[in-house]
Amino acid sequence: MAEPEDIEIAEEGQGDRRRVIGLVAAGCLIVVAVAGVAIVAFGGGDDRPRITDETPAGSGGVAALWGNRYQITSTVESSGDEPWIPPSEPPLTMTFGTDRTVSFTGCNGGTGRAADGDEELAVPEMMSTMRACIDADGEALMAHDTRTAELLRAGATIGGTADAPVLTGVGGGEVRLRLIGPAPEPPPPVDDPDAPVSSDDESTETTQAP
Repeated sequence: MAEPEDIEIAEEGQGDRRRVIGLVAAGCLIVVAVAGVAIVAFGGGDDRPRITDETPAGSGGVAALWGNRYQITSTVESSGDEPWIPPSEPPLTMTFGTDRTVSFTGCNGGTGRAADGDEELAVPEMMSTMRACIDADGEALMAHDTRTAELLRAGATIGGTADAPVLTGVGGGEVRLRLIGPAPEPPPPVDDPDAPVSSDDESTETTQAP
């Protein structure tokens, strides 16, 4: 890797000189201007679509979600009430599999396959377990399950950034996320003879968009 080089830059009409550190290596350019100049970075090697601050809702930002796992940092009901901040331990998560499976955790959470197309995120059918969470925290988690499933079934547009996307429901409501890392690999097809056999007999239910 090339050693950093100190470059002296003088601006015409000014007595001060600005020291800029330039580093060029492996196809990656990083420029840091010490005297208040904005940081510029160009990286190579990752061609995945990225959500940016300039990504308007409905412009295809859904494509950047696949293959990632996020922490749910807050949700807002469609009525526009104050944001609900989930507990941090354990964190609630939302995962977007490379097979277009969307899942989230909560009291029961939910999982389903997103409809085709990356202009809008919609999961018409979701499955979940049917546990009862009866204490105060559990009731808050059950309410989270309901509003998150409703938002995903109705459809949402995507804004925010790659590390902190925002799902805005077409019928109202909002889910804010923070990137944790890559999503787990999807399980093998159910007809795969090498697939593990599950012994989980917990009841599930399927909900559909009206």
